[in-house]
Amino acid sequence: MEYVIENMFDKVQGKKAIIVLSDGVDNSSTKSLARVMKLAAEREVTVYPIIHSFPQSQHFREMAKNNRIKLKNVSKYFLAYIDAQNEFLDLVSRNGGRIIFSAGYADLKNIYDVLVEELKNQYSLSYVPTSSRNVPEKDFKEVTVKLRNRPGEVFVRLGYIQEQ
Repeated sequence: MEYVIENMFDKVQGKKAIIVLSDGVDNSSTKSLARVMKLAAEREVTVYPIIHSFPQSQHFREMAKNNRIKLKNVSKYFLAYIDAQNEFLDLVSRNGGRIIFSAGYADLKNIYDVLVEELKNQYSLSYVPTSSRNVPEKDFKEVTVKLRNRPGEVFVRLGYIQEQ
């Protein structure tokens, strides 16, 4: 994923998105997932992983985050798998993307159709922040976007990096 982000989007104007087919576990990258997602944010590339997962995995992901003691008899390899999915989920949501869980790849056409519609219906909001002299270089600034009395969902980057 890091190679694509570093090398394939240099000349792309406008929206940039990458769709990743994965099991949610990274076992061959040279950079950490956190570093790759930071790179994606810096290059304004939104990541949409499609993770092949079994139906009960959501239940185990929630237990791993909220009630880990219940997983004391679970294999350490399975727990690492669930933790990796949770990390991926967290980092992707911070970047404005979202993870799509799939029980199998037979539904890929429907998933791609949904993503195409989602990308077509995205809006960009921007503003110019007031300058602050005591802001450290590359300071992360949080941003919140909410819908008021409207149906729908908001997927948004949690912020941006302000450079001096």
